Amino acid sequence: MASNEDYQAELAALKQAYIKNLPERLAALRAMCALPRGQWDMKALHRLVHSVSGSALSFGLAAIGARARQLEIELKAALGADEPVSAALANAVAVGLRELDALLLTRAAEPHRHADRETVALSIGPISIYVLDGPQGGTGDLQQEPLLAGYRFTYFSQFSDLQAATRLRPPACLLVAMTAAPGQALDAWYRTVREASGDALPRVLLAVNGRWSDRLEAVRMGCEGFLTLPLQPASLRVLLDELVGSGGEEGVRVLIVDDIPELAARYALQLTAAGMVAEYEARSDAVLEKIGNFLPDLILMDIYLQDCTGFEMASVIRQYSHLRHIPIIFASSRSDPECRRQAIAQGDVLLDKTADSRVLITAVRRRADAAHRYISPCPTTR
Repeated sequence: MASNEDYQAELAALKQAYIKNLPERLAALRAMCALPRGQWDMKALHRLVHSVSGSALSFGLAAIGARARQLEIELKAALGADEPVSAALANAVAVGLRELDALLLTRAAEPHRHADRETVALSIGPISIYVLDGPQGGTGDLQQEPLLAGYRFTYFSQFSDLQAATRLRPPACLLVAMTAAPGQALDAWYRTVREASGDALPRVLLAVNGRWSDRLEAVRMGCEGFLTLPLQPASLRVLLDELVGSGGEEGVRVLIVDDIPELAARYALQLTAAGMVAEYEARSDAVLEKIGNFLPDLILMDIYLQDCTGFEMASVIRQYSHLRHIPIIFASSRSDPECRRQAIAQGDVLLDKTADSRVLITAVRRRADAAHRYISPCPTTR
């Protein structure tokens, strides 16, 4: 990928392609509801509405996504009741579809606007790390350390300067020295930075020593890492590679399974921009062949596919002993306890598909790294 501008242009093109194809998906919903109520396939109808809800929200179409989500909730309640489709429900679905059509027409009638810009750490050149250092400069000049090659460190001494830089161009990771301010002021500032950058930005607290109180403070501030000063380049290298990516020749290989091509391509673009290798498959019956050809390190899977659920697809994959080690991240706009329970039962995690791309990238890296360390443990010492 040549530049961030190319990345933004590709994201915008995918969004426009999704909007262009959305009328066809709504038409499929209307065709399903045109049948007599006794012939409605409620599971298929719910699945398709869920698909529209999650994908619309993922592409930033908030009004369409919210209305589809409301309709999805109504359909789910009817599924749980296990009763014939009532006239009231049929009317609610008809109203919902008309409102979705109207929202789409309104969107189409709007003048062309620049797509919402999305920030992601592109895999071009060194990985950017911001450092908030104390007045004594306890972190040293990390840029001169050979062990830290591949990372670019930018130093800040003022909260306001770092905060402004983070809003403009978020780094891949943030190192904060406790010597930069008293604990209370640092915690308040940290909350502000989290609001500006999103929880996906990994943060590492640097302390003068490894006291219990300092480590607890790091946890309460939401830090993903803790190191003591003066920094040891080897320890910092290991932690940064774990949090924001490795210096390997080839990135994590991710197979995306989603029946909406534009959304799958969007995930692939985001992951590729972060230095990973991503391919996608929309057909459930082609997933196993794709796994055999692509050999993924991790699978990112929607929980609703065309002819089965993601959980069912995962169970089929794990019927093969040589594929059981592949971690799966389930993507969904639903976050209800049942979905989370099923994901945990599979031994995997559930990710909100509407989350910031940095959440996706961080989740994929950490899950793939954990799986790699599990199947390739360090040799024991005697």
